[in-house]
Amino acid sequence: MRCGEEHQPFNASLLLMCLAAFPGHTILFAAESAHLRAIRAAITDTSRIRFLPVDVAERRATGARRLAGDWGFAGTLRHILRDESPERLILSSVTRELLWALRARVARGGLPPTLAIFHAGLADAVRQRKFYLSHPLLSLRSAIVGAPRDIRFAVLEESIRAAVALKDEAVAARIGVLPHPLPPDLLDPPEPRKLRAGGRVRIGLLGLCSPQKGLFRFLEMAKYARESGYDDLRFEIVGRLHEDVVDASRNYLAYLDRWPSCERIPRGEYVDAVRNLDLAAFLFQGKYYELTASGVLLDCIALGVPLLAMDSPLFRALNSQVGRIGLMVDAGMSHEEVLNLVRSTSKDQYAVMNANLSRLRELRMPDYQSRVLSQNLFS
Repeated sequence: MRCGEEHQPFNASLLLMCLAAFPGHTILFAAESAHLRAIRAAITDTSRIRFLPVDVAERRATGARRLAGDWGFAGTLRHILRDESPERLILSSVTRELLWALRARVARGGLPPTLAIFHAGLADAVRQRKFYLSHPLLSLRSAIVGAPRDIRFAVLEESIRAAVALKDEAVAARIGVLPHPLPPDLLDPPEPRKLRAGGRVRIGLLGLCSPQKGLFRFLEMAKYARESGYDDLRFEIVGRLHEDVVDASRNYLAYLDRWPSCERIPRGEYVDAVRNLDLAAFLFQGKYYELTASGVLLDCIALGVPLLAMDSPLFRALNSQVGRIGLMVDAGMSHEEVLNLVRSTSKDQYAVMNANLSRLRELRMPDYQSRVLSQNLFS
């Protein structure tokens, strides 16, 4: 269901989970050809995996193009189910259009126990729009609530399911949790981290940087730090800017110690840059990440990089699970207060956060999560 390297770390980890959850079974993985190549490169032993190239809709396709792409994929899936008779089916990402296409083209012929995973997009299921009022049968909410009982849905963080439950209990009743697993290239445990002695503290914003991810809070904080004498703090963007904010961000580049890339950073270069950070910024703004999983968060967990994070249900849940994994800030704190919080962090406090990340890391290993997949979601 993905193209090229998009969501390659997650899908590769999902395959590792399936291999561990269902020993003795062959896993058939159907995806676009370039995505298959990226997955093959990420997994060492593919002897129990069959790779099947299929056509899929482009991720950003909308309207008729999206519907046509998902309608075609539903037809492809119908043939796969007929020819292969799998015992279980996992849809590693799902859209409203695909759910309706499955209902029309596949469900009547019978589905095996099916798990459909949401990375994002659930905001469309839990808020009303004029479209839903005039076309209720075409809404994502109706597609989830009215989906065949053979289909179960999953989100990648418990906090996301809790947020859905607050908005719509009927949608939440169809959803389970498959905690986001670690990427396959970061399964080896990292060396314990220490706060730099007498050196600069590196703070990074990761991945595709958008206003929702806290880009402008991060840039304003970098500007304030440079103009106010916080020379011991460095600000780096390890990733690229969302296309909508490139022009608005230009005036801040002089305050950064690492500029954003114009294109996607090669995975190895990205991992090395994250490994060299002392703190990773998750200064989420608005409600978007209440219902959206963060892949770069798993990179930080895997590498043991503590967070500088906006207080939110996600980070409160992670802190309650293993102990504090970073410095929590709230929207009312000034730049000065946030920067002083960073400066005042002791080596011992940093070591505790790093150790807590190690505990969380073990809970997100694909082998550990395979039990959730087999015992809870497919029980």
